[in-house]
Amino acid sequence: MNLSPLEQKIFDLLIQEDPEKEILKSQISQVEILERSYSGVGVFTKFKVSESAEKLGKERVKLEDFPGAYLTHPALEAGAGVILWLNSGFLDTLECFTYGGDWPANEQLFTVHT
Repeated sequence: MNLSPLEQKIFDLLIQEDPEKEILKSQISQVEILERSYSGVGVFTKFKVSESAEKLGKERVKLEDFPGAYLTHPALEAGAGVILWLNSGFLDTLECFTYGGDWPANEQLFTVHT
């Protein structure tokens, strides 16, 4: 299973200004998707990165010091949010969630913003 086009757009936006951008790019290129689960109001994508991949230099639980990503979609009046979770210096889970309403079936209509 590969990253979806939406997941790739989100990663591109979240890491663009990070001082460890190259490490994150490397991890993304080596990521294995373990599971993608839809909750009705969002989606969780669980990752595994090779232990041989370079680790982020500072410990973070989530990438909360990034400019936050905000998603818009014609079917969502209030839009959607994104959190990228890390575990021991590696990508772990991408969480996307609506601020109201069900997760739209057509993810191609999402636009990613900072």
